[in-house]
Amino acid sequence: MQNRNIAQDEYGSFALGIKALVKGFKIFFAGLLFAIIGMLGYFVTLNGYFEADPGHAVVLMRFGKYVETYPASSGANWSFPEPVSRKIKIPTNPQTMNIQFNEKILNPTRPSKALAPGRDDYLITGDTNIVLSGWDIVYQIKDPEKFFLTCYSNDFEQNLSAGGSVSSNSIINLESLQNILTNRFRNSVIKVTASSEVSKVLYGVNDYRMEVIRDFNKSVEKLDIGVVINTVNIPRQPSPPEALKEDFRRVASIDTSTQQKIDEATQEADKIIQDAATEANKVVADAKAYKTRIVQSTIAENIRFQKIYKEYTLAPEAVSLTLMNNTLSEILGQIDRKYIISKGKGEQQVRIKINPEVEKVSQEELLKRAIELEANK
Repeated sequence: MQNRNIAQDEYGSFALGIKALVKGFKIFFAGLLFAIIGMLGYFVTLNGYFEADPGHAVVLMRFGKYVETYPASSGANWSFPEPVSRKIKIPTNPQTMNIQFNEKILNPTRPSKALAPGRDDYLITGDTNIVLSGWDIVYQIKDPEKFFLTCYSNDFEQNLSAGGSVSSNSIINLESLQNILTNRFRNSVIKVTASSEVSKVLYGVNDYRMEVIRDFNKSVEKLDIGVVINTVNIPRQPSPPEALKEDFRRVASIDTSTQQKIDEATQEADKIIQDAATEANKVVADAKAYKTRIVQSTIAENIRFQKIYKEYTLAPEAVSLTLMNNTLSEILGQIDRKYIISKGKGEQQVRIKINPEVEKVSQEELLKRAIELEANK
């Protein structure tokens, strides 16, 4: 009993301190509890909000499975935060790739004159000529959902992880997609170039480019991954290797001269053909007019003959006499000099001079006529 009283006396001196310590612990644990509750509330509510900003669509995954796609500029949205949900941003704005088919210059001061298949990316035309070129491709993910469901794989996860830890609202890496498109495009360029002559590749660039675009678009459409090709340009025009440019220039000069002569010959041929067609049309038109005139004249003569014949059947002598008189009048009307000679007994003869003598004109008369003719001009 005495010992217990002594202990109470000993602890009595620390009673206030113990009470203060217990009260402090209670306050600390209460604050910690409120902090945990607040963090849980933030984690469940505010931490679940996300936004699909312009140029990026957001793919929502829950427990590793695809749930929904939020298009670009769709505003604020909410979902359970990680680890329940993951949100992956997919770029939907246009992306650019540059693909070069050129020789690698190992030493700029001494460029190599020979092309090495393992080192240089060059193209071979259908007529076995070497050409180089550079291309710019602008593509775009038009269907983020289809792209995610058909093209998203572990390669994208690894590429994304390589740049840092994969977290919510991560932007997907497009390196694997660009590798796919690059290989497809290179195949299209090689295929079209191998089926074209060097003249078409070098001097018919627009047709050559359009053929590459058609083949590349077909190849991408077959993939069906929600990607479209916006534009394909050739900032570096197709050209021969540096060591062969002078040879190509000489050949091009000869081809230009030959083509010029061919064009001139073609123009001359077209002119001759056009002139011949014009002359042929004129001859045909004149023939048709002559035919029409002859036919009309024949028809008129036939009608006149039928009328005369009808009258002739009624009065043959009168019609014959009339025809004879008309014929004589027509003939004599064309003769300047006629002589009518009476032979008596009521008979008369009409004589005409078939070869009249040339009129003799004096020198003065000739001069006068020449002056009058000159004045009339």
